[in-house]
Parts: sequence; structure tokens; C-alpha cells
Amino acid sequence: MDFGKRLKAIGEMVPKCQNLVDVGTDHAYLPVLLVLNKKIRHAVATDIAPGPCHAACKTVEEYKLVGKIEVRQADGLAGVTEMEAETVVIAGMGAGTMLEILQANPKIVSAIKYLVLQPMNDSEKIRLWAETSPWNIDAEDLVEEGNKIYEIMGLSRCDGSKQKTNRNQCYQVSSYLIRERHPLLKKFVIELLHKYTSLLLAMGKSPRAKASDKYKEFKKIKGQLEEILDERNNSD
Repeated sequence: MDFGKRLKAIGEMVPKCQNLVDVGTDHAYLPVLLVLNKKIRHAVATDIAPGPCHAACKTVEEYKLVGKIEVRQADGLAGVTEMEAETVVIAGMGAGTMLEILQANPKIVSAIKYLVLQPMNDSEKIRLWAETSPWNIDAEDLVEEGNKIYEIMGLSRCDGSKQKTNRNQCYQVSSYLIRERHPLLKKFVIELLHKYTSLLLAMGKSPRAKASDKYKEFKKIKGQLEEILDERNNSD
């Protein structure tokens, strides 16, 4: 089966480990991919709804991985133990929801060695959170599937002596990807520029909105994105 570029890229970000938890697993394709590739030995695949859990069970049975992948209906990390949560993947949901899941389960989170996050929006919230939490963003990636570019982040626990490596001037764009000159970076920044330009044009039609702090914030972000794009163009 072709698991798709997005899931493959998420899987590549996962380190080789014994135990993995896939939160919001849907069809459990990611844990199946990782077990088949021998990157993990055991996985817990969780989802809050019964439908995805049923689909995940069918996938696990189809690939004859019962015993290696356990499917549990649970809200976020509520259905797993500390020992099972060696590496945790949360993918396919908003960054705000991801942070709510992590903050709701501090005991489980304290046992996690590595986090892989693939936010569908608001990735800047994760970068801001990482700066003030015991987590460091070690790596980021962009992958294009269909008509969308997805962001993927790998985070390790920071012991306090380890210097944070991803301090951003513009939190909407990964400083890691800028340093690495990622091939999709230019296209990604252009898409973000279109988004903030449209927001500013819409807000500019209202004097009240134009005078708001949000308008000033968006204008600042647009300027930062233009600087990143100019630097990228000048280095090509």
C-alpha cells in the first residue's frame, strides 16, 4: 500500500524506538508503516471516536499486526501509560488542540522522550511553546501532498543545559528550514504571504479593524515574510 508522502515524512521523523503512541491515529496507517519498517516494536494507536478505532482495527488485522499494535478509544493521551509513551506522534490536527492534549496529561508527557508533531495550522504556537517548555525543536520538514504543504516537527526533551536551537524572529516559518534552505520553503512562504495579504486587505476595509492590534501584528508578520522571501531570492 502507498501510505502517501505526508505519512512517510512523519515516519522518517520518528526515531527508532521500542514503544510509540499515535494520537488521533485514524486508520492506524502510521504505526503499521513504522512496524513494517522495523522502526518500532510496539504501538498504541488512539482515537477519540469509535469509527476511526474500528477502521484502525481492520488495518491492524489486515497487516497481521495484532499484538504489535493496540487500538484504544481514548481522548488524547488519557488511554496510555508512561512506559508506552516513549515516542509520541500527534498529527493531522490544529496546533492549539495538540498543546491542549499535552497540557492535559503532564504525567504522561514527563515520560516522553521524543515528540513528532504535524500541525494542520497555527504551527507558530508550537514554536512559541517550545521556547518556554522543556522541549527543543531538533528538526522540521515540509512535505507537499495534493495541493497542500504540511509542516512536521521533531522535538526532544531539553535538560536545561542544552541550548535552544530554534529561536525564531518570525514564528510562522521555521528557522531550521531557513538555515537548511529547504526546497519547499520559498513556495511555503509565498503561500503564507498570500494569506496575510488577504487578511490585511479584508481588515483594511474596516477602520476599526485597521486600528486593531491584530492588524498591526499581521502587518508585522507580512513584513517578516517578505524579508525571508527576499533573502531566499537573493541567495538563489
